[in-house]
Amino acid sequence: MKITISALTLGFITAIASALPAEEYKPTACTTTLTRLAHFEGGATTTVFAKTVTATSSVDCHGCGAVYVKTIGGLGPVRIITATVTAPVTTTTTTVCTPSIR
Repeated sequence: MKITISALTLGFITAIASALPAEEYKPTACTTTLTRLAHFEGGATTTVFAKTVTATSSVDCHGCGAVYVKTIGGLGPVRIITATVTAPVTTTTTTVCTPSIR
């Protein structure tokens, strides 16, 4: 009997939740800051890429409509390049806000 009551209660809650209108995403005019560490290459070899592909990374902006990615870590170590390697493709990432409900 207890299982039947729980199942009925769960079904009732699910029916009410599905009948409620979904909130529309309305970003505000604020900006979320995302801090990332800089990526440094080491060694005496550098890589040159023939093609760049852009990927998208979605982050929760907590209701804001924009994201600013701040890279910290400075200029990095001094490198003396003695060789260059060519690779076909590299990927850069663009960060965007995921629609969220405040």
